[in-house]
Amino acid sequence: MPSSFSFLFWRSYSKIVNKMVKAVAVLGQTHADETVEESDADGTVTFSQEGNRQTRVGGRFTDLEPDGAYALVIHQYGDIRDGWKSTGDRFKPAGIAGVIAHFVADDEGTARFDLGTKADLSGENSVMSRGLVLHVFDSSNPCLNVSSGSIPRPDINWDKYLGPGVDWAVIGLAR
Repeated sequence: MPSSFSFLFWRSYSKIVNKMVKAVAVLGQTHADETVEESDADGTVTFSQEGNRQTRVGGRFTDLEPDGAYALVIHQYGDIRDGWKSTGDRFKPAGIAGVIAHFVADDEGTARFDLGTKADLSGENSVMSRGLVLHVFDSSNPCLNVSSGSIPRPDINWDKYLGPGVDWAVIGLAR
């Protein structure tokens, strides 16, 4: 028969472990960075994670270059005062390359994705308050398997294929 202490501990622990955390990043704000060509792209990316389970990431972008390839990348800092360049390098905690999605816009410039990732929303390697940048993506490498919403491989040198940022935001806590 379990003691009352172990019962109370397990009850408290299960509330923490199973807690749902949600985040959002809204891209499409006015850009202060004059070195980047103005983009009309708009998008919202949502994150949700229950306990220590895999994080679900979903997004929708409009006004992209039709049939253009893009990569959605988490950067170290949520500092967007100087556009995407002030967000630092890719954020690369264990198991992810910072690139959380890559996709190709349809012929109307729209893209949607919904996938799972190892990006955490809490703890030491949390992506909260970090920069989220939509980069132009060179999809010429056939091993990258670019299809809408495909999960990026962590073993690729992504810097070789990431172009300039066309849109950016900070990942924040959502309701």
